[in-house]
Amino acid sequence: MQSYDVATDTAAFQKQSEEYRNGLIVLHAFYIPIENSNPSLGAIVSSRRLFRNAKLCIDGQERDGVMVATDGTYKLHKGGWTLVDFGTYEAYYTRNDFAHRFVPIAYTFVQSESIQAYDRPFSDRVYQFFGVRLEVKFGSLDHASCIATAFQMSWPEVQL
Repeated sequence: MQSYDVATDTAAFQKQSEEYRNGLIVLHAFYIPIENSNPSLGAIVSSRRLFRNAKLCIDGQERDGVMVATDGTYKLHKGGWTLVDFGTYEAYYTRNDFAHRFVPIAYTFVQSESIQAYDRPFSDRVYQFFGVRLEVKFGSLDHASCIATAFQMSWPEVQL
């Protein structure tokens, strides 16, 4: 496979099959023993279509950094597992006004909420696949204190 080229990426990516672009990719599966508590286990998943949003963030971050967003409030089934989204927002102009929308990068499916579980998608996944660190300057998150702590562990300078 050829290396990434920002000038030709969109056209080259669109030539790939839907299965290639949208197929599930397990970026990381984890089991974290937690003292005096149930272990935390889960998986970080994405697709090529979604995960390339991380590369677009890297290309656009320059010296200003990026804003990342996450929310871990969605319980998907009676087992109580949580789906945590991780992404950014983009601003765009439409009909004489600006708007914004969430741009997903990856999802973590986690059994029990813990700092260690939320730190996983925030820390090294992007670096592992692209060789560049996201320079996160701003974060938007839900009410979970473990998510805020994970943000601050991964990016000490982040403004929440």
